[in-house]
Amino acid sequence: MKTFLYGLVGLALNVTSPAWADSFPSKQIRVVVPSEPGGALDLATRVVVEKMSEKLGQPIVVENLSGANSLIGTRAVKRARPDGYTLLAHTSTLTALPAMQADPGFDLARDFIGVGPMLRAPKVMIVSGEQQSANLKDFISHAKGSTLSYGSAGSGSTLHLSAARFLRGEKLDSIHIPYKGSAAAMPDVAAGRVSMMLSGYAGAIPYIQSGKLRVLGVTSDRRLAAAPDVPTFKEQGVDFSYYYWVGLLAPTGTPDTVVQRLSDAVQYATQSAEVRDRVRADGGELWNASPEEFTRYINKEAAETAALVSDLKIAKQ
Repeated sequence: MKTFLYGLVGLALNVTSPAWADSFPSKQIRVVVPSEPGGALDLATRVVVEKMSEKLGQPIVVENLSGANSLIGTRAVKRARPDGYTLLAHTSTLTALPAMQADPGFDLARDFIGVGPMLRAPKVMIVSGEQQSANLKDFISHAKGSTLSYGSAGSGSTLHLSAARFLRGEKLDSIHIPYKGSAAAMPDVAAGRVSMMLSGYAGAIPYIQSGKLRVLGVTSDRRLAAAPDVPTFKEQGVDFSYYYWVGLLAPTGTPDTVVQRLSDAVQYATQSAEVRDRVRADGGELWNASPEEFTRYINKEAAETAALVSDLKIAKQ
């Protein structure tokens, strides 16, 4: 009986880890970036996979398959053979696509598993340099009883949804003003035509250094290495945090052994001085998570985003 049970266990392991998985990788790996070359996702991915290649002993090529709000590249990886040789690099935007798209062409929980996060970056709350509020709590206090406006990189973007969640949590009346990218919104925030915006720190640096924008807080759990003088929301008594993540995913069905080997390579890369210093200089931080932890995080974020989009009554595209 014991021999029979051991046989069943061995058979089960064979299903998740076929023989070829033991020698993975034995050839070039392709990482699909579903956006244009030269963008933030593309640049971050290239920095990380270069170090991953050292660990794995095989070349890793980045292929940009942009279009349809990242759906073309995402669907291509969904259809790929689940053998670890085709991976998807994506961001928090991935968890909003099922809620924002009428036909995304994939089911996040069913079609993908997380390999590992490459980095995460909080947002900073920016207001006009002439804004008189002393701090975040003061801004919130002055905003109560009136209607403020907030800008974002577009309807349904991570900047839109994260700001909406913050404002709803503080019970502030607001009007969303979408722009074609966060850079397009900053001049109006600086001029005071828009009350506030959540933004990536790196993109706002020129405006901050010139005094045209002020930073009232950062959405991380601790202060940014790149901006140690900026207090977190929580330090100021505001119970809100948010991180924009960049990570790698694989098609569901990729053997556990392969996923773990790829995850180890991601962690090897993110622990290197080259990657660490680059990420921190741009206002981000490293985030180590196992494939299981990352997968759970992604699916939880997708469910929360779907509920928020429904509450906000945002029309699907």
